[in-house]
Formats: sequence, structure tokens, C-alpha cells
Amino acid sequence: MKFTRTGFFALFITISLIAATTIGVLYNSASAEHKTEQSKIDTAQLILSVLNKQKTDLAPKLAQAAADIASWNDKIALLQTTLAESGSTLKQAQAQFPATVATIEYNETLMALAKSSNLTMSTIVATGASSANISTPDFAFNTNVFTISLSGKVSDILGFVDKLTTNPGFSTAAITPLTFSIPLPFVPEPLPAPLTQAVKDQMRAEIKAKMLADVDTLVVGVDRVTFIEQCLLELLGNNSSGPTLTQMTQTIHDAIALQVSPQAANLVSEQIALAIENNLASSLIGTIAQTYSNAISALFSADSGNLLPVFTYALSNDITSAIQNVPSSQVSGVVTKVITDALNSKLSAKIAALVSDSSIDAALKTAVDAAQQAAIDAVQQDNAAAAAATPLPNAQITVAVYSFKGE
Repeated sequence: MKFTRTGFFALFITISLIAATTIGVLYNSASAEHKTEQSKIDTAQLILSVLNKQKTDLAPKLAQAAADIASWNDKIALLQTTLAESGSTLKQAQAQFPATVATIEYNETLMALAKSSNLTMSTIVATGASSANISTPDFAFNTNVFTISLSGKVSDILGFVDKLTTNPGFSTAAITPLTFSIPLPFVPEPLPAPLTQAVKDQMRAEIKAKMLADVDTLVVGVDRVTFIEQCLLELLGNNSSGPTLTQMTQTIHDAIALQVSPQAANLVSEQIALAIENNLASSLIGTIAQTYSNAISALFSADSGNLLPVFTYALSNDITSAIQNVPSSQVSGVVTKVITDALNSKLSAKIAALVSDSSIDAALKTAVDAAQQAAIDAVQQDNAAAAAATPLPNAQITVAVYSFKGE
């Protein structure tokens, strides 16, 4: 088959176009790849620039880190040396711990320390050895716990703790905090106030009555007869003489003999003399009153207008007034009573005169002082008893003693 020139030309053009197109496509592709690679190169250069800057910045830190590593290596070496020394020290320290704890000996030591501190130990409880909460890789410890209760002054309890901490037997011990129980402070009752004047006045009256009673009891025998003689002579009036027995008896005898009869006078004198001689002081007044009343009664029966002018005017008036309109059978009793009352009144007055105001005041002062002191003593005794009954401060202490158990 023959191609014409035109055909060749057309084929040539076609091939040229295909070649040109292919070359253009390849060029464009190469150009794009070139751009991509160039971009990667630019990026790589940028990263390299950043890395170079970081390298420059990290160089001092790297040098410091190297120095720190060297320093820590030195510290590690020092710690290893210290650990070795500590292990040696620990082995030496374990030798200071007791191998065992003798409970009885520790109990005795605790009781002795409490006694020396003026404390009372109410209880002591000791536990057996148990594993302690203190341990090391090389050693283990046992612990014996002693729980004690003490009572006494707070200062003494603190002194006991100080002795405990400094006692060689408890050098490996630990003490828990104290548990205190302190009662409320004792408030004493106030001392009684001085006695009031009203109480003193009442005491004075009672003292006077007691002193009079005592004196009246002491005036007996001859002393009481002497007083009665004096009282009778005073009742006989100014014409009676002398307080002696003979004079008084003679006076009475003469008066009755003159007014009644010698027989009645003799009877009265004998009764009075007998009572005086026998020291019948308690019946002397009754004897005198009875004999006079008998005589007056006899005279009254004979002549009511001629009464015995033996007594003083006042007593004679009392007798005369008392027996008016009284039957004859009762005259003796009435007269006896008047004379008895008069003699007793005179006697009481004379005995009362023995008790002076000064003696009453002296006795009152002694009684007041004694009463006030007794009241003070009673309150002080009550306060002392209450203070003694107040419980002392109490403390509970727990002591843990550590002993070496073994490796």
C-alpha cells in the first residue's frame, strides 16, 4: 500500500503531536515532582535549622544533667556508706536492749518509785511479751506493757514520771500520756460567828443559877447552921443578941418562957440545940418553925390578942395577918409555913450573896470562850474529816518496755 506525501505528512504531524503531548505531560509531571521535592528540601532545611537551635539551647542543660548525675552518684555512694554504718550502730544498739523483761523486778521498781514519790499505787497490771510495733530488716523487738494507777498530789505524780524517765531500768521504755482524774477542790465550812449578846445573857442566867445551886449544896453542916442562926437572929429583931448557939438559944428560951411558960421554952431550946449539935441543917428550919408555931398556937388559943412579940415587926405582922379567921386547929400549920418561908428566904438571900457579879462574869467569860472554841473545833473537825474523805488526784500511766527478740 503506497502512502502519498500528504499521507506521510499527516502521519508525521500526528506522531509529532503525540510526541509533543507526551513530552509536555512528562515535563509537567517532572516539574510537579521537582516542586514537591523542593518543598521537602525546604522543610528539611527548616527542621534542621530548628534542631540546630535546640541543640545549641540543650547543650548547657545536658552538661548540667551530666553534673547532676555525677552528684547523685556521689550521694548514693555516701548513703550506702551511711547505711552500712547505721547497720553497725543498730547492731550495737540492740545489745543495750534487755534480752528479756522480768515482770516481778519491774513491778518492784515501779512500786519503789511510787513510794519514794509519796504516791499510793492502787493497781498494777503487766502483760506478757508480745511483738512490738518497732522492727527493722535485721532485728525484731518484744514489748511488755505495765499499766499502773496512782493517787496523790499532782506534783508528786509528775515527779514520779520524771523518776521513771531517768531510771536506767526504763531506758528502753515508752510512756503513754497520763490520764488524770482530779476531784473538785474541797471547800471548807466557814468558822462559826461569835456568840450573840442574847445567848451570852442566857448563859449568864444559867451560870448564876448553877453557881447558886453549887454554893447551896456546899453550905452544909456547921456552915449551914451558922447561916440559919444568923437568919433566925435577924428575924428575932433588934433585941436578939449574938449569933452564937448559947446566946441564940438563951434568947429564944427567955422570950418563950416570958410569953408562954418555962416548960415550952425548955422544949424549944432543947429541940433547937439538938438540931444544931447534930448538924441537922436541913431540918433546923423546920424544927425552929414548928416549935415557934406550937408556942404561938398555944398562946393564941388562950388569948388571941397576946401574940408573941418575939419576931421583928414585919414578920409579926405577917403571922398575925396569916392566922386571922383561921380555925385553932390550923394555926400551927399556918404559922409554921410563914416562919419557914421567912427563914428560907433569908437563907437563900445569904447564900446568893456568896455568888458575886465578878465571879459570875469570870465564869461567863470562861464558858463563852469554851463554847466558841468548842464550836470552832467542831467545824474544824468536820472540815478535816471532809478533807480526808476527799479523794486525791488519780492518774493512770502505761509503760511499754522493749526487749530484743532476735534477728
